[in-house]
Amino acid sequence: MSVASHICAQLADWGIDRIFGVSGANIELVFEAAVRHRTLDPVLSKHEAAAAMMAIGWQERSGLPGVVATTSGGASFNIVAPLAEALDSEIPLLALVGQSPSNRDGTGAFQDSSGAGTRVDAQQILGAASVRCERVTDARRIPAALSEAVRAAIYDRGPVVLLLPRNVQSDACADQLLPLPTEARRGAAGAPVPPLLARRLNAAIGGAVAPLVIAGRGVLAAEARSEFLRLADAWGAAIAVAPDAKSAVPSGHPRLLGVAGVMGHHEVLDYAARAPVCVLAGTRLPDVSAYGLSSALAQATLVSLNERPCFPGLAGHRDIHELPGPLARNLAALRRATAAAAAARASQPPFIPPPAGGATVPLRAGAAGDEDAISAELAMLMLGDHLEHGSDVLIDAGNAGAFAIHHLPSDGEGMRSVALGMGAMGHAFGAAIGACEFTHRRTYVVAGDGAFYMHGMEIHTAIERRLPITFVVINNNAHAMCSLREQRLLGGATDLNVFAPARLGDGVRAMFPSLEAAEVGSAGELERALSQGRACEGPYLISVTTAADEQPPFWPLADRPMTGTKRRQEIAA
Repeated sequence: MSVASHICAQLADWGIDRIFGVSGANIELVFEAAVRHRTLDPVLSKHEAAAAMMAIGWQERSGLPGVVATTSGGASFNIVAPLAEALDSEIPLLALVGQSPSNRDGTGAFQDSSGAGTRVDAQQILGAASVRCERVTDARRIPAALSEAVRAAIYDRGPVVLLLPRNVQSDACADQLLPLPTEARRGAAGAPVPPLLARRLNAAIGGAVAPLVIAGRGVLAAEARSEFLRLADAWGAAIAVAPDAKSAVPSGHPRLLGVAGVMGHHEVLDYAARAPVCVLAGTRLPDVSAYGLSSALAQATLVSLNERPCFPGLAGHRDIHELPGPLARNLAALRRATAAAAAARASQPPFIPPPAGGATVPLRAGAAGDEDAISAELAMLMLGDHLEHGSDVLIDAGNAGAFAIHHLPSDGEGMRSVALGMGAMGHAFGAAIGACEFTHRRTYVVAGDGAFYMHGMEIHTAIERRLPITFVVINNNAHAMCSLREQRLLGGATDLNVFAPARLGDGVRAMFPSLEAAEVGSAGELERALSQGRACEGPYLISVTTAADEQPPFWPLADRPMTGTKRRQEIAA
């Protein structure tokens, strides 16, 4: 068995049935082996970065490490941004990166990145964006190297890289399949709840102001949604979600305050200033999630349920308790340690926090007409009313992302994923393809026109794969948040971030005759397009033309309170 064939056999044995990437001279042996394997399905993208984004989307839905394969040279460096996103967001990812033959190292061979002589060192570059990076030059090392890499990806929650010279890929390899490392094999138990902390939690549960619990992305990764809500409901706690964990809690939950952070709801900050206890479940509270919370929580007792410590904004808090270990077990441990106080509280009238910024007020059927102008805010509310139960929505950074994070509801079942670690524009296009490759269910993308120009051509991959994805592109003909920052923070807007107008729906329909697409300029047109998209069997693109100067829900640029429920009711009326 060759190294390339062994890699494919090992991945398939672990239950990984997709490899995303772009073929090329120094990775073609792996792709050839994948094509010949009876259970592997290689997905050919149009850009290596998008392929890695696909692997991230597939991982978020499957729970297994996503796999991306690229050739050497520029192709290998195209995956740096998604690797960095996976590193920052703690997403297990395996990158198989082809290299020029090792017997040509340092000779000036095409795309030599061995680091020999004056050549660039791929191991240094890709190693900086991963938890582990190894250059394998001996075929006998491959079985162990592959197993160790995937173990690191799972245990250390991040991307790993194997650099594979072409000549090594064709060498003979021992037919030795190893079991997939899993979190269960750690044998880790939940951290014990210290007696002092248990007393404070019990006192808070019985007090006038209930605790605040915040769900982060780790709740989704650990499949701990139900355990998180069990704890929140036992305590009668007010609930908030981090921007990348909106799908952890249904938007209609009666005690949901909304989204925390820079694109969130002011109800979260208002309540945090009163809460005696705050539990951070699966979030280390990076800046995008912590906006305003560090000062609001100054007097609260903090409980952090994470493998890693909080980010510096809260790490020096006067009263913080770190409980590392499996998240679901620690949530259960907190619930057991406070069972008596929770039972006593249950006999009292239920605590109801202020109106939830994340609550859902459905739009009236037929309320949108052709004479009604469309906005990004209204587009997100209308999209929310058209989402099938359990739908996945992949959200891009920028203005479109801010509107989606703030306004798009969640049913607590589907995924609402946004790449806020590196904020690489265009991430949602690839990630949606990867997620849909796993679910084969109608999946949605929310992105801006700037993101479309960067990676929107991956729509062609969705067409080839006949994937049921609805791409909703908010087309304001600008890098709108950059333009607004000029206006608000730099003394006046210029035309630097304004684009030449384009009709993206008409354009892609002309490029791809098999693609159904809609060009939308009014609320009535969007209503019809969203209905048509649900009935479409394959991909569907909706280009929604909006104004570039629309105020995004982004605290540093906000000119009105960033709430949810009241504003939604105004729009519905």
